[in-house]
Amino acid sequence: MNITTQPIPMSMIKLFDICIVLFVISAFGCTGPSEQGLRTSISSISLISLSDASMRLKTGDAAVRYQTIIELSNHDKDLPLELLTEGITDSDPQIRYAAAWLINNHSWSVKVSSTNAKSISNAIHAAQLQLSDPDPWARVEIIEALSQLEMTRNTSVDANSLAMLLGQARDTNPLIRTAAVKGLANWPNDRQVQKTRRDAFQDNVWMVREASLFGSYEYWLIGFMVFANNTLIQAESPGRDAVHGFLQQNQDIWKFAIRDEDQRLRRITAAQMRWFEQDRTARDLLIERLGDPDGQIVFESLFWLAQLKETRALAPMLDLQNSNLWKDNFALRSAIEAISGQPMEKVLHDHMGEPRRKLQGSAPVYYPSSDEVQRYLQSMKSPDPQERLTAALNLTWVENENADDALFELLSDQAPLVRWTALLSLSYNPARRSRNTASLMNRLRSTSEDSNPHVRQSVLSIVHALRGKNDVERLTFYQSVLQREQDPFVRWEAIQGISEFSILKHVNRILVDALSDSFFKIRETAAGKIDLICSPEATDQVLLALNDPISTVRREAATRLSQSTGSEVKAALQHSSKSDPDEGVRTSAKQSIWRNDEEHSAYILEQRRHCNNTIRS
Repeated sequence: MNITTQPIPMSMIKLFDICIVLFVISAFGCTGPSEQGLRTSISSISLISLSDASMRLKTGDAAVRYQTIIELSNHDKDLPLELLTEGITDSDPQIRYAAAWLINNHSWSVKVSSTNAKSISNAIHAAQLQLSDPDPWARVEIIEALSQLEMTRNTSVDANSLAMLLGQARDTNPLIRTAAVKGLANWPNDRQVQKTRRDAFQDNVWMVREASLFGSYEYWLIGFMVFANNTLIQAESPGRDAVHGFLQQNQDIWKFAIRDEDQRLRRITAAQMRWFEQDRTARDLLIERLGDPDGQIVFESLFWLAQLKETRALAPMLDLQNSNLWKDNFALRSAIEAISGQPMEKVLHDHMGEPRRKLQGSAPVYYPSSDEVQRYLQSMKSPDPQERLTAALNLTWVENENADDALFELLSDQAPLVRWTALLSLSYNPARRSRNTASLMNRLRSTSEDSNPHVRQSVLSIVHALRGKNDVERLTFYQSVLQREQDPFVRWEAIQGISEFSILKHVNRILVDALSDSFFKIRETAAGKIDLICSPEATDQVLLALNDPISTVRREAATRLSQSTGSEVKAALQHSSKSDPDEGVRTSAKQSIWRNDEEHSAYILEQRRHCNNTIRS
């Protein structure tokens, strides 16, 4: 299908030239529209009527139907489930994918009532019928949509839905198994679900093992905790008891998870051991991880062992201190002093002469054997795309040049899902990504024009992961994609990447154009990333975004306006703080008003003097 949607106007885009330094941004203020103007302007985003949408979804033009689904996303909390249900049964796979994706991303706001209970039931029934969708990306989204729709009913899961999701968890495609296991995690107390998740932990593909331990809500909570550390642990959360219960019921699997080849799984597992501070096994595992080859896992272990004052960790910490990499590390010094209660120098003196072992990288990790690696490499040449796909995933964490070469070869595979999987395996492992940065960028240029939009979107997510390597090259890459790309999901990925460079005036103009895009995620990203400190002339457009039909866009705009000053900005924020129907928008507006004082205005003006319209090459 050759889908044509409304692309972001690219008239203002020029490929960035390393040799050109753009003008320094002036520090002049700007004014916004009046409050009356704000009440009548809707940022050029008009809602498609449900009757028009219904007619357009019945046309024979797949491009029109696809654009209709995208425009339906602007109905925000008035989710037109009946029409999206039509979408997930469409003949075109990209339309089915988009409709299911929108259900997933709006289902949190769907409230069951006498008026929509039937619509929810009909959508669930349609999703059940589509669980055998031949397109893997559409099928994954439909699985997740079914799980989310079941959750909106606040009742026990429908027996048919549960049986179907349990069946999907045994599918031969690891992506389908992953989606089903994540979806099942919404019912952690169901015995069949518990057994399925335990079985999934024995899966030979890392992403299924991840899903078995950390599904949907639980995965978000635990993944966030890795960064929030003890702050989130102290927070009350409706999902915490369910997460803790599952971990407590399955303590036997943690020693395998914390030794898994999957680096992210080891990281998250290490962060969980703090929940079992009274369990000696949990402490033993943290001590063991002081020898993990991944520095982040060592850091997590140091942090928790220091918090727990685990004296048994002192000797291995001194072993670690003996290595060149950790010798002068502040985290290690702090942990040793926290446990011993003495300065580092005194601890070293007291233990002088004791034999030291090489601890760094000594902790066990369950990597595939050399024979297994050879089998995976042979399977990469199988005529069965499913075998090639699984082999590519199994090579994700293998540090082997032959594996790198084989994965690069798969970027030319005939099957789109195999190409997508090869991209994932090449980029998910940080060591491989770092080792192959130059080769990856070269291959990504050609793959960015792949015939499959999901592959093109994956290319851009990998370019994001290469941040800091060559910013000029990445910015040029994003701009070239935006100039030709028509699929809204791919353009959204490109906008996320280009928004990193919002300090540049010409990038800000691209983001301003994006505020009029028909896809709400593009507008949401743009509203939250426009730099009003270094481009105050964009304030008018952000003010208009306060009337966007999507609450998350208005929320981002209200927050971003804290970078602006002036009475009209304050008046617009006051209007939103009182009149917006969304509590989150009202709160964001109030916070921005609170910041809009003389001291903050002086700070903004000072920051504008330091704006530099260049990026490193």
